[in-house]
Amino acid sequence: MTDTLPGADRITSWRVEVLDTNEELLGTLGGAQVGGELEWVATASVKGAGRLAVQNIDEQEIDWLNVRLRPVVTLSDLAPDPDTLTVEMPVGVFLPSAPVTSWDSTGSGLDVELHDKCSLLDSDIWTDIDGVPATYIAPVGSEVLELVRDLIEATGETADSIEPDAALLLTSTLTWDVGTTRLRIINDLLDAAGYFSLWVDGWGNFRATPYTTPTSRAPRFSVMAPFVVGSTSLWVPEWTADRDIYAVPNRVVAISQGDGETAALTSTATNTDPASPYSSVSRGRWITMVETGVEAVDQAALDTYAARRLTEVTSVTSTLTIKHAPLPGLNVNDVVRLTNPDAEINSLAVVRRTMLPISCTEQAESTFVEVT
Repeated sequence: MTDTLPGADRITSWRVEVLDTNEELLGTLGGAQVGGELEWVATASVKGAGRLAVQNIDEQEIDWLNVRLRPVVTLSDLAPDPDTLTVEMPVGVFLPSAPVTSWDSTGSGLDVELHDKCSLLDSDIWTDIDGVPATYIAPVGSEVLELVRDLIEATGETADSIEPDAALLLTSTLTWDVGTTRLRIINDLLDAAGYFSLWVDGWGNFRATPYTTPTSRAPRFSVMAPFVVGSTSLWVPEWTADRDIYAVPNRVVAISQGDGETAALTSTATNTDPASPYSSVSRGRWITMVETGVEAVDQAALDTYAARRLTEVTSVTSTLTIKHAPLPGLNVNDVVRLTNPDAEINSLAVVRRTMLPISCTEQAESTFVEVT
């Protein structure tokens, strides 16, 4: 999606493409009415999920356990010429559950649960060459993103969008117990390398993105400014703001995963800045958050992790839940500019959750955390 997307005065339409397991197009899901919603949550291991509702579905032979669904939204400006300002965008590739069928006086309906492709990795574990569940060992010197690609591709999926980086090498051996899911191993590796957890883009590509602090991320839709109240705003005047500052930590203790041979490492990051309202100096006491089982390649990586978590938890000043016109391409962990003079809001905010209705008339809803 680019900043040239049509504004609030637009036509929204949807179609749901049916793909085979190789993601080749089989056709379009036919029905008199398609509805439901899609939701992405930054803190979830499988970030994308949703529900698809289809009324009076056309006669189709669909093997629900061996197809994938790709919802596609089309946005067209109403004036002057819809053909010149039309954006068509897929919003993900999802695995459907077996549908629940219902009937009423108007006909039949299907209700289908959807989960993004990370669910494939979340439901599979590492096995040895004979298919026997085994301990996963990532040897010292291994290239992290190459390991991630191998873990994905061993399931038959492609991971071409994840490019290896020769600089991301493990400085110690990491191990995972028998029965650990592939997704957990992947996300632990990415976390140890200073990356966000694995996610899937609108085209269904697996993505691994380096972590950067919210203030160093380029704001999404900076030209379009959909969350700046004014002529370009897509912000509906129905929203809430929640400030929960009482329990904001000023000390983070991170403890790595030890084993029978290696003791766990510990790192402590503290906020003692007198200018910070959350610091130990300002509050007159310590408020400590402890995280255990952190996968870190060495002490320096654990120190970086603890400092990062302290920055994250102390930079939040409020949580805003906003209804807005649908914005396909708005991803969790994106940063946007929020400006509402009446509410004295003018800040950057991180997308923590976004819900996109599969509807031509309903509004989307997103949750943001404001950052300093």
